Amino acid sequence: MQRARARWAAEAVVAVGVEVFGSCTIAASTFRNLISLNGLMLAAGAAWIVFISIFNVITLNLTPDWIRARALGVSMLVFQGAVASGSAVWGALATKAGVDAALMWAGIGTMASAGLGLLFKLPDLTADLTPWIHWKLRS
Repeated sequence: MQRARARWAAEAVVAVGVEVFGSCTIAASTFRNLISLNGLMLAAGAAWIVFISIFNVITLNLTPDWIRARALGVSMLVFQGAVASGSAVWGALATKAGVDAALMWAGIGTMASAGLGLLFKLPDLTADLTPWIHWKLRS
C-alpha cells in the first residue's frame, strides 16, 4: 500500500481498488470451481482493504483533532448502514432474478461507480505512513 500511495494519487488507487472489486464480483457470478473462487475472493478482499483503508485515512486527515474520533464513527456508521441497505436490495434482487444475475449487476454497478471520481475528486493528502515506534530501542 505504501508503494502504491507513493507512486499514484489516492484517486487512482481507490479507482483501481473499486474496479478490481467490481470485476471480482462479476467473475464470482460465473466461477463454479471452489479453488478459483478462493483466489478470486482473496483478490476481492485485497481490493476492499485498499479502498476502505484509503477512505478512512482521508476521513481522518480531513477532520480536526478535536472531532476526529466522532467523525470517523459517524462515517463508519453511515458506511455500514449503506452496506446493510445495499445487502437487502441485492438480496431481494437475487430472490427475483437469481444470485448470478444479482452478482453480475452488483459488479457492473460497482465498476460504474468508479466514474463518480470524475465528478467528485478525492483530496490527495500525503499521509505519514511511517510506523509509530513508542518504545525507542536502546543501543
